[in-house]
This record gives sequence, C-alpha cells and structure tokens, in this order.
Amino acid sequence: MNNLQTTINSVLFKFLDGSTHAQLEHFTPNFDSTRWKNGNNSDRTDMIDHIIKGRILFNKTKTEIIELLGEPDHKRKLEFAYQLHSVSMEKTWLSITFPLKGNLVQSVNIKNNRFQIYYLNT
Repeated sequence: MNNLQTTINSVLFKFLDGSTHAQLEHFTPNFDSTRWKNGNNSDRTDMIDHIIKGRILFNKTKTEIIELLGEPDHKRKLEFAYQLHSVSMEKTWLSITFPLKGNLVQSVNIKNNRFQIYYLNT
C-alpha cells in the first residue's frame, strides 16, 4: 500500500471510528466567497466551520454580508438566512441577525426547523 492510500485509510478510519472533529480540522476547507455563492448546500456546509471559528461575519454590515455570501435564501428586516442542508422536510440554516438599531451583525446561528444548533453573539 502506498503512502497516499495509507493516509486515506487512516482518515477514513478516524472518521468512521468517531474521532473528534479537531483531528480532522485541517481537512475543513477555508471560506471562499465565490464557492459559497455558486456552490451547492454541501459546499456551504463544508465551509461553515471556518465561517464560525474565524468569526468572519462579525463587524460586517448587511451590504458587506451580501457581498460576501450573496443574496440570502430568506431575508427579513433583522435576519438573513442561508440554507446549508436539507433532508426531507428538515432544513439547516445559517442565520445572521442584525439589531433593531444599527447595521452590524448581532449574532450568527446555525439552526434547523426544530431547534437552534449553534449560537454566537457579538
């Protein structure tokens, strides 16, 4: 077995064995605005870890968020939502909220139809 195959098998074993996300973190793609805008939900899901950990959405205006992520899939006055994943009737979203007064991101959430999965406040 060559080195590449050994590495692939090792990664698959760790993944299937339930190893921590930290061990696989170096495989998480960096955020790419063009890929986010043009990609499918799987591409977006692949980049969400970098978006959250890098806090790249904070201190951004609504206009800057749209420049970075494109037009939201759902848009309200105080919230932008971008679909990440969909299985049957259940969808997972990146939700970005804005304060009543002011224009900078207030919080970043990952949630689905039933509950909030992750919440990060400025």
